Amino acid sequence: MDGALAYYTTGLRGAQRPEPWFSVASLLSDRGQHEAALVCARKALAADPGHPDALKNLGCVLYRMQRFAEARPLLEAAIAARPGDHSIAFNLGAACYALGELAESERWFIDAVCTAPSEVHHARALTQLAYPILASGDYRRGLLSYEWRFSEIGRTQVWELGIPEWQGEDLAGKHILVHHDQGTGDDIQFARFLPDLVERGAKISLAVPSDLMSLMRAAARGRWRTLDIEGDLPIADYHSPICSYLRHLELDLPACRRGYLESLRHEDRPLIEPPPNTRLTIGLVWAPRPLGEISARRVVPLGLLVELAAIPGVALYSLQVGAAARELEAGPGVLIRDLSRQLRDWRDTAAYMEELDLIVSVDSAPLHLAGAIGRPCVGLLPFVPCWRWGFNTDRSPWYPSMQLLRQAAPGDWSEPFAQLHQLVCNRVRDLEVHAALDDFSFPDLTEVS
Repeated sequence: MDGALAYYTTGLRGAQRPEPWFSVASLLSDRGQHEAALVCARKALAADPGHPDALKNLGCVLYRMQRFAEARPLLEAAIAARPGDHSIAFNLGAACYALGELAESERWFIDAVCTAPSEVHHARALTQLAYPILASGDYRRGLLSYEWRFSEIGRTQVWELGIPEWQGEDLAGKHILVHHDQGTGDDIQFARFLPDLVERGAKISLAVPSDLMSLMRAAARGRWRTLDIEGDLPIADYHSPICSYLRHLELDLPACRRGYLESLRHEDRPLIEPPPNTRLTIGLVWAPRPLGEISARRVVPLGLLVELAAIPGVALYSLQVGAAARELEAGPGVLIRDLSRQLRDWRDTAAYMEELDLIVSVDSAPLHLAGAIGRPCVGLLPFVPCWRWGFNTDRSPWYPSMQLLRQAAPGDWSEPFAQLHQLVCNRVRDLEVHAALDDFSFPDLTEVS
C-alpha cells in the first residue's frame, strides 16, 4: 500500500485529471485517514464534476465517515452517469441501509446482484441483500439470501466431514449435527429453535465453542448432546449451521420465546452482595469483541456508564471481559465492581445476570444472553444497527424483556445515554415507592367508646 500511495502521490503533481486524486483518496480512506481522503476526493470531483468514479469515490469516503445523508446523493449521481455499474449500486444499497431506507436498499442490492462481474461479487451482493430484507421483518425471504454469507466467512471443519446439509427432509429417527457458524450471539439467538427439531423426532448433536458448552448443556436438559466445535464430531445423517436450520421449520418467525435458556446456577448462595441501601443492581457491557471498523462503532465510552453510579440506590457491576475490562483499572473500578474473573464461561455469566436487576449492553453476545434468559435488559445500538434489531423501534421481536436505545446521529451516544439515565432513575423511584408501600402499616382503627 505504501508503494501504491507513493506512485499515485507522484501523479498528483500538476494533475488536471481526477484519477490520481480519487486513487489517493481510496488509499488514504483504507488507512483510516478519512479527513485527508475527503480533501483528495473533493479535488477529484472538482477536476471533473460529472465523472462517475469521482462521484462514487467521494460518496464512499463520506460513507466511511458515517456521513450517510451526504454520501447518498453523490452515489445516485454516479449511477445516473453510469447506469448498471455494480460497484456504485452496491455502495448505494449500503448507504440506503445506513439511512434506514430498507426498500431502496433492497432495490440497489438487487441491481448489484444483477450486474455482478464475477461469482464472488454476485455472492457478496446476495449476502448484503439479506440485511435490508431481514431488518424489514421478512425473515423467510431474508434468510434465503443470508445463506450466501458463507462466501464471506470461513466455514468450520463440519463442512469437511462430507455430511449432507439438511434441507427440510424428514428427521424422524435421523441424526442432525447443528453447529456454530459465526458468532456466539448467533448461537444464543437461534438455539431457541432446537426443541422444534426434537419434536420432529430427530437425534440432535449441537457443536458450539467450548465456553458455550456448559450453558447449552444445561439448557438441553437431556434433549440433545452438546459438543465442542473444535473437538471430535460425529458423522450424522445431516448437518446444519445454527443460523440456517430454522429456515426449514415452517415457523412464524421470530417465534418469540421468553427465557428459553437457563443458567441452572451452580450454587445456592448469593453470588452478589450489594452495598447497603442498594435499590437497583446493574450489569454493564460497553464493548463487543474487537472485529474491525463496524465493531468499533458499537463501543460505548465507559465514562458515560460510570455516571449511573451517581444515582442514589444504584450499584454497578461489570460483565465486560477481554481487553476492554482493563479500562476499569484506570479509575472507574472504584465505582464499578469487576466480575470478569468470575466469568469462566457463558453459564457463569448467565448465573450472575440472574442476580442483577438490569443488564445494559452494547450489541454483543451478552445482550443476546440477557434476552435469552429473560432478564430485563437494555441494548445500546449504534446509528446503523445489525439487521436483527430492525429500525425505528425500541423493542426487539426476538427478546420480549429487552428495550433498545439508539443513536440519533452516527457516533453520538448522548441521546441513548440520556434515555438510559432517565430509565434508571424511573426504575429506582418505582422501587422506592413499592418499598414504602410494603413498609406502610395501617393504624388500628378500633372504635372509641
